[in-house]
Amino acid sequence: MADAGGTRLVHVNDDAANATLRTTCKYTTNWVATSKYTFYNFVPKTLFEFFRVVANCYFLVISILQLSTTWSPTNSYTTAGPLLIVLIVSMVKQGLEDKKRHEADAVQNSRQCQVVTAGGNLVSKHWQDVLVGDILFLKDKDEMPADVLILATSEEEGRCFVETCNLDGETNLKRRTALEPIAKLIGFRSLNDPVLDPTSHMKSCMDIAATIEYEQPNNRLYNFTGRIQAKKLNEPVPIGPNNIVLRGCSLRSCNYIFGIVLFAGKESKLMQNARATPSKQSNVYRMVNRCIVLIFFTQLVLCIICAVAFNAWVDHYQGIVWYLPFISHEYSAFFTFLILYNNLVPISLYVSLDMVKVAQAKNISSDPEMCHEGFHAIARTSDLNEDLGQIEYIFSDKTGTLTQNIMEFRKCSIGGVVYGYGSTEIAAAVALLAAQRNGEKEAPAATIVSGPGPAADIRDAQIHPDKTVNFDDPRLVSELTSHGSEYSKIDAFLTLLSVCHTVIPEANPKTGVTNYRASSPDEEALVKAARCLGYKLVTPAPLVEVEVTFKGKSPIMRQYMVLNVNEFNSTRKRMSIIVRDPSQRILLLCKGADNVIMPRCNPDAFTSSLDEQLKSFASEGLRTLVLSQRELSKDEYERWNKTYQEAATSLVNRDQMLDDAAEVLEVNMDVVGATAIEDKLQVGVPATIHNLAMAGIKIWVLTGDKEETAVNIGHACRLLNQDMQLLFVNRESLDGLIEQIDYLYGMESVQSCFKKGIVSDRLAVVCDGKSLVHLFPPKKTSAADQATAKELRRKLLVVASVCKALIACRVSPAQKADIVNLVRFNSVNKPITLAIGDGANDVNMIQSAHVGIGICGQEGVQAVNASDYAIAQFLERLLLVHGRSNYKRIAKVILYSFYKNMSLVIVLFFFNFFNGESGTSLFESFVMAGWNFFLALPIISIGVFDQDVPPAQATSYPPLYMTGQRNEDLNVKCFCIWIANAMFHACVSFWIPLYIVPAYSTHSFYLQGTTIYSGLLMTMNAKVMLETMTWTRFSYAVVSFSILLFFFFLLVYPYMTFLGTDMIGITPVMLGSTLYWDVFFLIPVACMLVDVSVK
Repeated sequence: MADAGGTRLVHVNDDAANATLRTTCKYTTNWVATSKYTFYNFVPKTLFEFFRVVANCYFLVISILQLSTTWSPTNSYTTAGPLLIVLIVSMVKQGLEDKKRHEADAVQNSRQCQVVTAGGNLVSKHWQDVLVGDILFLKDKDEMPADVLILATSEEEGRCFVETCNLDGETNLKRRTALEPIAKLIGFRSLNDPVLDPTSHMKSCMDIAATIEYEQPNNRLYNFTGRIQAKKLNEPVPIGPNNIVLRGCSLRSCNYIFGIVLFAGKESKLMQNARATPSKQSNVYRMVNRCIVLIFFTQLVLCIICAVAFNAWVDHYQGIVWYLPFISHEYSAFFTFLILYNNLVPISLYVSLDMVKVAQAKNISSDPEMCHEGFHAIARTSDLNEDLGQIEYIFSDKTGTLTQNIMEFRKCSIGGVVYGYGSTEIAAAVALLAAQRNGEKEAPAATIVSGPGPAADIRDAQIHPDKTVNFDDPRLVSELTSHGSEYSKIDAFLTLLSVCHTVIPEANPKTGVTNYRASSPDEEALVKAARCLGYKLVTPAPLVEVEVTFKGKSPIMRQYMVLNVNEFNSTRKRMSIIVRDPSQRILLLCKGADNVIMPRCNPDAFTSSLDEQLKSFASEGLRTLVLSQRELSKDEYERWNKTYQEAATSLVNRDQMLDDAAEVLEVNMDVVGATAIEDKLQVGVPATIHNLAMAGIKIWVLTGDKEETAVNIGHACRLLNQDMQLLFVNRESLDGLIEQIDYLYGMESVQSCFKKGIVSDRLAVVCDGKSLVHLFPPKKTSAADQATAKELRRKLLVVASVCKALIACRVSPAQKADIVNLVRFNSVNKPITLAIGDGANDVNMIQSAHVGIGICGQEGVQAVNASDYAIAQFLERLLLVHGRSNYKRIAKVILYSFYKNMSLVIVLFFFNFFNGESGTSLFESFVMAGWNFFLALPIISIGVFDQDVPPAQATSYPPLYMTGQRNEDLNVKCFCIWIANAMFHACVSFWIPLYIVPAYSTHSFYLQGTTIYSGLLMTMNAKVMLETMTWTRFSYAVVSFSILLFFFFLLVYPYMTFLGTDMIGITPVMLGSTLYWDVFFLIPVACMLVDVSVK
């Protein structure tokens, strides 16, 4: 039974015990449901979601008042009917979407897999019938039905490979292994052993008895903690993520595996991650809510005015017009007007906005100019379309976002000697900027070519030439071949490159070419570089084979047994392995960031020169790693390995214990050398950054690179320029940081810009992760330290807010999110923020910003899955074209929706002064109810297609974007102008017809009301036509359809007597009168003349 410590148990080959556990501990079955609704909860859940919208609740209250009281001046169903239609449309939409989910779930649950029975036979089961504790037999290309622990495989060393595309989007194969002690009990195939017989292997699998204790279900895809205790083993064996294959993964390059189910169904890690990203609400949506509140108070004022006027009229006329039935309760008049004026809140607004936003999202996804290498932009939500047009801050990752994340090995430092010729793209760009500052047209050759001599033929510089490795210095190969004075240092360097990693080589049997599967582009670049220089990785861990070839000599095979791996993480910023080399020495091999490796190394003659070389590499925009090693004695290793094994088998705090164990060993190392890898800028990045800056957007780059690299890339991509003063925030101590930030905060240029509310083009901030530790301390920090950090954050935000750009280097994923939240929640003007990145380390940042953009790049799809929009490139077009247009379109849809309903209600307000404020409607009930339907499509057309400027002009003149940042199209002033315009149009539409059509108004006041209604409706369409900036065939069609739909209704509705008889005979009289047509055409002309003159 699972204990209170938060672990759970499963037994191998003990069905009775597992059955008890499944019952008492409530382990889930493997049945999954991604659907949102069931047959019995569909109606209540959809109703709940529908009425979570405040406006829908408002109309529900109005409907109840109409249906349950005698206060309604209109037909009882005129509000309930449209509300019911909107509700039905919403329910049908939800139902159809969920039907697809149910169908997909049925397909998944009914898939087949093979389960090993207690008798050692194979039976087929549906996925939904698989249980925790079942042992599965899975073959090559099979997809995992649940999370399983590998017990044994058909391959050497108990290995297999899995494809995790369904899990994280990465197509490269991942190596997984069976636990060697367990696999040896079942049947373990060592190197060069014959292929195992599946039948006998399966029988051996059924003979093992063991208990597995492991973590509770969670959503951590890349972590797993557990241990297995077999009866035939004295010690428990630790279980890690490399021993687990998760649901959704596919088996590759392996004939079969046996695995026991640990997590099934909704407890599997895939399903634990099947959650929506945090809900985000657009800035415009919040403005709509404020407008609705304002309109509601306006409605209350109108209702109170009319109710007071009615009571005054009653007091004056009650004895005179004794034959009229007066309302018995004074408050009843208020509710009568509340019902009559309920159209002030447009019932169609949210439906119209939803339709417009969905269409806008499709415009983004189908834009051919946003397609790159076959990848189209994806709008993963339509709720934030308009926020794309109001961005003030962009927080950008560097690797894969500003750069291509395609790594090339360019240079290295070994024993104090720099190898590698040529200049990087970034170094050339920086040199060109410096030359232009000095008045030169191009950079001097000396500044853009580094190295002691000219580049050589690649065949002289590489043993195994590879066009993807841009290394052309023959001195290194020459030293190796001649066994020169630097041979031992170069040999140690290339050995470390070829051994210290988690790369998996895959030899193509047809071509003989070996491809490398790496967890990162950096790892792949380093292993490829070692291969080109003669140190070719042949087989992966645990027995790493490296084929060493010197020019003109036969290859030599070296074997390194990997004993332990201390894995890389964003906190450690390094990885290390312990190996036994061919001479039986035990070596610690380590590589990582220079700021964490160098303090752990012994100083020597090359340390000081290496520091300068690293700065030189960084100034060229190269990514650097420092390599180190040390030899361990047998006793020292055995003592440490005992600590390591205790940490590895711990079920509590395992990761921290492993990090602590590695920390003990990774000291007193000797520097082996340093690598320098180039990550080229994305095509068009400098121009894009320039245009975004011209659009008034501040760009903050958050990267893990060192300071020099980040600054030079900032220069190369035109985020920084030579005229800028860089304000550094890089003190490691708290006292030093306080002093530094106080100095920057007090600078005259900073204070001057802050008081004037302007941004200086000559200032930029550069900060690093060590300083940010003090700015964002852990929650457990003392109250005094928290207060100090809060004040430092405030001052830094003031400094950064007046600077054109900020570069944060050496930052962790958590610090990226902290910086985004600092700006989002602490800035005075509450700017709209956007975060963009391509890796898993960008997820926190992407989810923290108002809008998150995921780049589909080299690092899987974690960032894409967490984002609101996914792109390959072209952020500039997404913002300056789609974002700007969407904001302006949405603003018009919202303002017009309130405008058209205000016009209608004000006409009713005026009419009530002619009927004793009795609450009588000028319009027949269903004619009035059709108002939103007749006028729906024209404004939707504007919301989807309208453009005030062509896309090319929007990108060529970026300052046009600033209208969205300043809320120029949707603010209280704009809202009031549109409302005032509505009142003016209502005046013209009511008072002119009132005196034009008295001759036939005695037929029915509905005839006069419908005439006024017609003129007002034509005015609304004229307003849409005036606001339309880009006319398409659809624009003409929807305006025409709106008018024709109204006349069709007038002709048909009088015959629908089951709805009412008030319109019988009115349509022929009205349409046959020249007075009607005078009103129909005169009113919109009179209204629009004023509008046109104002525009």
